Amino acid sequence: MEEGKADPKEEDMDSDEEEKEEETPQEELDKNLLDACRENRMEDVNLWLDKKANPLFEADGWNPLLWASCNGNEEIIRALIKRNAVSQYLNQKSSNVDPDDKTKSHDEEDKDPFEKPKDARKVGKYTPLHWASYKGFHKVVWILLKEGMTPLDIDMYGNTCVHQAAAAG
Repeated sequence: MEEGKADPKEEDMDSDEEEKEEETPQEELDKNLLDACRENRMEDVNLWLDKKANPLFEADGWNPLLWASCNGNEEIIRALIKRNAVSQYLNQKSSNVDPDDKTKSHDEEDKDPFEKPKDARKVGKYTPLHWASYKGFHKVVWILLKEGMTPLDIDMYGNTCVHQAAAAG
């Protein structure tokens, strides 16, 4: 074969490999991202995120942000935040509400923010802030608070992240 010319068989193999990568089902991408977060593998997290894995994917009550917070991995958390993984934990209040409006309804004033929800299954087990607080990952807690997560979120048992931090000692 002449120098400088590519072998056609190699070109076919390269295009076959690229097709296989492109054909990865979304569910497999999502599971791989979840596994990479659980096992604290930053390079793999970036790989799966670049391949468009869903950072909001959840399996068995766990999602990538929960695993990263539980492991205290700031790098993974920042990568997931860039992909909007924190959005599911932010309070979905109307953007039309004026924060200076003093005409709050009587119900809003009387509502106890620490009251156990009527349907605790809707709240979930723990938030990333709960895990980071419990494990003592102060910088992760700070990152999550700066992203808008609230320390007032409660789990199905009525505990806030402050309760979790105290429980861990």
